Amino acid sequence: SAFVDQFKGKMKRILVYIMISGILCWVWLGMICLQILPFSLTSLYISTIFASSLTYASSPIFFEFTVELVYPVSEEVVGGLLTLGYSASGMLFLMLFNIPALEDNPHWIPIALMVSTSIALPMLLTVKEEYKRLGLDMNL
Repeated sequence: SAFVDQFKGKMKRILVYIMISGILCWVWLGMICLQILPFSLTSLYISTIFASSLTYASSPIFFEFTVELVYPVSEEVVGGLLTLGYSASGMLFLMLFNIPALEDNPHWIPIALMVSTSIALPMLLTVKEEYKRLGLDMNL
């Protein structure tokens, strides 16, 4: 967040870079898990750490970007709705493990990780960047 604060008005661009990097790392991890790339414990660790770090690092930036976009709506409302969405999608993902056909075949998991991360990028690219709150803060 301190890094993003240095680049005021560029949250969308930073999010796009983070998401593309995260998608590439998930694809790398998926190719290792699906045995398309040769297995190496080092590459497994590196791809997992980078993919997870980039994905989790994007969450607070998405929260902040969403708050900027919907200003003057309260931050609590936006944060609550985004948390509800994150929690519901996580719950749905975990419920997939109760389906017997999916439980017996774990090869769907890396594909699901790649796809779920990739879904956010086209939606992010369609958003028009507006910084109403930042504009008010800068005028003070």
